[in-house]
Amino acid sequence: MNKAAENKMRQEIAGLKKNILELEKKLTAISEENKKIFINRLPRVEMNADIEAIGDFDILKAKGIEISEGGISFEMEESLPFELQFYLKNELFKQRVHLVWLEKKEKGGYRCGFRFVEPNHKTDF
Repeated sequence: MNKAAENKMRQEIAGLKKNILELEKKLTAISEENKKIFINRLPRVEMNADIEAIGDFDILKAKGIEISEGGISFEMEESLPFELQFYLKNELFKQRVHLVWLEKKEKGGYRCGFRFVEPNHKTDF
């Protein structure tokens, strides 16, 4: 290998090392932020209940992000409000919620996370 090619390779390696260090810093920052979220997370309790979710929205305004032959992604400024109702410990709960996250399950279907909005009554989960 000639000297010019060797120098170019060294510069590329140095650039890659710099990129790796920057990415490691970003990952550390994300990890620290996730720890804060987890620490502030309220305790969870397993439940087995049939839930009715009624969408409380009409036309949603969104901004398109990406599109392909297979689908589209978009972002919304507004929350997605729902009314939920379910029985827990033989008591009917009716609760207004906002959709926080949604993920597709490997074997089909979806798992959703909702945040309670203006709790209707004090609960002891």
